[in-house]
Amino acid sequence: MTAPEPRSDDRFHSRVYVAVVIGFLLLSLGVAYLDEDAFISFRVVDNFVHGYGLRWNIDERVQVYTNPLWVLALIPLHTVFSNIGWASWTLSAVSSTAAVAIIAGRLRSQPMVLIGGFVAPLLCSQAFTDYTNSGLENPFLYLFIALFAERVSRDEAEVPWFALCLTAALCAATRLDSFLLFAPTLGWLWLRDLRRGRGLQLGPIVLGASPLLLWLAFSLFYYGTPFPNPKYAKLNGGVPLLQYLRLGGWYLADMARNDVVTLLGLVAAVAGSLGLLRVPVWTRLLLFGAALYCVYVVYVGGDFMAGRHWASPFFLSVAALTLAVRDRAWARSPEALTVGVAVILAARFVVQPLTEQHLVIQTREQNRLAIVRNGGIRLQRFNCGYYEALIGSRGPLSAHSWSVEGLDDRAAAEQLHASDPTARYVVVNGNSGKTAYFAGPDVLYVDLLGIADALMARLPDRDGKLEMSGHLYRAVPLAYVEARRSGSLDGLDAHLRAWYGPMQQIISGPLFSAERLQAIWNMNTGAYDAELRAYIADMPNQAMYQEPKE
Repeated sequence: MTAPEPRSDDRFHSRVYVAVVIGFLLLSLGVAYLDEDAFISFRVVDNFVHGYGLRWNIDERVQVYTNPLWVLALIPLHTVFSNIGWASWTLSAVSSTAAVAIIAGRLRSQPMVLIGGFVAPLLCSQAFTDYTNSGLENPFLYLFIALFAERVSRDEAEVPWFALCLTAALCAATRLDSFLLFAPTLGWLWLRDLRRGRGLQLGPIVLGASPLLLWLAFSLFYYGTPFPNPKYAKLNGGVPLLQYLRLGGWYLADMARNDVVTLLGLVAAVAGSLGLLRVPVWTRLLLFGAALYCVYVVYVGGDFMAGRHWASPFFLSVAALTLAVRDRAWARSPEALTVGVAVILAARFVVQPLTEQHLVIQTREQNRLAIVRNGGIRLQRFNCGYYEALIGSRGPLSAHSWSVEGLDDRAAAEQLHASDPTARYVVVNGNSGKTAYFAGPDVLYVDLLGIADALMARLPDRDGKLEMSGHLYRAVPLAYVEARRSGSLDGLDAHLRAWYGPMQQIISGPLFSAERLQAIWNMNTGAYDAELRAYIADMPNQAMYQEPKE
């Protein structure tokens, strides 16, 4: 017997699907660039490839990155390509395209829904497209969101606990706070199983969650804390909650004014989670996760990168809604396609030009321009496109002024080590991205923002004013800079030495020493907190590092 000839409808659907997948692959490559903050992770990747371990400063174990799985995935690609840009662009393009392909695959037989409900919103969302290939971890988040939503949309009688928990764990291992996207769905399914007498399902749940649990255990052992250092740097700076909410409000308003399609997707998530849309229960739970994540983003002060943290809940909202309506008769009609696409295009090309903020371009060195809007919010694909873009770059990445600064630090360190191989070349700087990456492993940085420095992350913001999300500048103790250069803690204030001594043991001492393991326990249970508070109270009387004037 011969296989039946494929129907013309099947061939058409396949062609549409292939066109969508190839189109998004080309889009991902076309918008590819490297965000400044991506170089924080890139320095860790580069140091690991060159044998220094998962470190940013090679003399310290500090988890400076918030995207562990993304960092681990970049390591083999960087080894193969010997170029961090190509490693990132390849991984991003494959991941983003795979995420689209997974959802498009379920919508394959409904091209109207695929084009009007899924493709059009994604293409018109600045948040989604800007972080399709930026060097940051968003493509992995898209991928795991797609896998989770597609599996939940099957609405199976038996919950596939292992698959769902594994997907959620991998996403959380990519970015810990992304677990909020899945928590409502997993919580409701677990309670439903309990009500039906199916037991706790601890076996498949724990096994599925094992990647995240193993990472947290590794982080606690290797770095001394289960959470990344930026958590302490950005949220523990002594800034009142109202200031975070103010910046979070700016971040929300910036999206509402300058990225209207993304706003519509997130409004739909809120409406669906409140029961205002007629969707299945599983869809409502996914939308509730997207809405919950949006509340969290505002609570922590948003971000200075326009759209970065709206992209994931937006993608979840669009994926969940299109998967929910794919079998509705009205969704398959040409009229629905026409109305859906018209609304999206009108929002993007009629409403948004009327609402978006103008007069926001600032000049930079090297004849570069930057778009900076209210609250210090930056349009990063524009700002980082001069030397960091895959297509249309002005010149090599090393020609950027911040890269040149790092190369100058590298040359100065090489000169110092030529005369004294045991000397430490220490620089106080707040540019922890390209500058630190191009400086290489021999330059040790004291990070003014605290993102990459264990002590700076625990000191208060120097003026108590959070003017730009994530940017809390610290006053740097002069004795600490000298201690980093000499390796000796003798010059530190007694209270600071009582806190930093154990911390130094944790981040620089032998991994398996009993003293280090005891210090990890004491540090995480607050045994040294009183010493740090005493030092902070006395900081006005301490000598502080003064940045040299240009």
